[in-house]
Amino acid sequence: MLVPAEFNLINQSKSPAALLEFGVCGFPIICSEALQCPDNLPITRVANDPAAWIAAIELHIDKSDALAHQGDALKQAVLERWMLDAEHLQRWREAWSGAIA
Repeated sequence: MLVPAEFNLINQSKSPAALLEFGVCGFPIICSEALQCPDNLPITRVANDPAAWIAAIELHIDKSDALAHQGDALKQAVLERWMLDAEHLQRWREAWSGAIA
């Protein structure tokens, strides 16, 4: 999945929701450094330079097995750290109800 974006305040303040949605589907992602995304996600960040994008795309095309592995790793990372499971829901409940000191 290619996710280009230019450097501006809007792109720098966007949530990583779309990247997480693609990630949970197992799509490997090449995205612009302009986007705010967690450092612990296995995605390829690229400078906003045409040569850098071409190099990243060519590298991924040449390594299809690694690309599939990156997509699987991204899916696993999203499932482990970004899904609202029972434990996370309880933390949200406690935070909103004032139960956390």
